Amino acid sequence: RQLYIFITTYIGLYFLWFFLRGKQISVKQQILIAFYVGSLEVVKQSIWYQYSYKELLILGIVNCFAYFIVGIIVDHLYKLMTTTKEIVDHEIHVDDLTSLHNFKALKQDINKSFNSDDYILTVIDLNSFKEVNDLYGHEKGNHVLQLTAKIVSKHLGAKYQFMDYKVYRFGGDEMVVSVKVSEADNLRDLSLIVTSILEKADHELADKTNNFLRTPVHLSGGMTAFSLCNYDNKETFRKGDSLLYEAKKHGVVVKKDPLLSD
Repeated sequence: RQLYIFITTYIGLYFLWFFLRGKQISVKQQILIAFYVGSLEVVKQSIWYQYSYKELLILGIVNCFAYFIVGIIVDHLYKLMTTTKEIVDHEIHVDDLTSLHNFKALKQDINKSFNSDDYILTVIDLNSFKEVNDLYGHEKGNHVLQLTAKIVSKHLGAKYQFMDYKVYRFGGDEMVVSVKVSEADNLRDLSLIVTSILEKADHELADKTNNFLRTPVHLSGGMTAFSLCNYDNKETFRKGDSLLYEAKKHGVVVKKDPLLSD
């Protein structure tokens, strides 16, 4: 009998946790849930024990109050755990300087998958960034990196939903942009859109850096697509990286995979 009461009480607490976790509920709703679960507890215990009406009333009040307190504690603990997880994930996967996804996030995505569907990937870096650090110091260099991250993210965000693109900083002045290809998208048309976005970002970056540097800073990028690299994430990154150096060699903002230009 004691084992039965213990097991059923545990099940009641589990269902209370299951229904309350992460939900935004009012105090009134918490009271109603506590009353419902507490009443069930009274019915359950009355099967095994003979109580007077007065004792059942007291037992019901105590049970309802106990479940109400448990509900508040469960809700608080769940929110605390969720917040802690978000903080840890942010520290692990977000670059402190630029607030972009970091190298660890990029490596994790490359080893798994950026998306379950096709995506366009562009590997970019800043032209003559070493000279910026050498001439003006790392503080100015860091400011240029922050400015670049802000501008690129702004232009992408103006066109795409947050979940449809990612921007990573994977070392120094090197960054990666991935844009999801939806079923409605034509791959080559999408590559033109992303190229246009990066060209606008390059123009704005040059204008703003020209205000505090002797020479405006430009970006270069190499663009390819997941489906053009046999759906291999690592090969997609390697191809984009190779095309980046083609872009720098030819003095263009974006050098696209030839298959995107056909």
